[in-house]
Amino acid sequence: MMPMLLALTQWGDRWVFGENSEPILFLDREHGQPIAPIQVFSQRGKPLRARDLKVIPGPGASPESKKRLEELERLNLAKQ
Repeated sequence: MMPMLLALTQWGDRWVFGENSEPILFLDREHGQPIAPIQVFSQRGKPLRARDLKVIPGPGASPESKKRLEELERLNLAKQ
């Protein structure tokens, strides 16, 4: 739960409030410094951005979800 809270807070700080206008800060209690931005990494440790990700249906995906994801994949391929 903590990563989700921090990620949403950092997103809001960037896109809603702007730099140096953050309403609250999360600090490392031991050192008193701001925490690093939340980031997603590949299995190999490479930092990933949203455009680096591919979304596929999981084992529990409904037929509707599978269809929608297939449509989105077709649209993405058409853009390239």
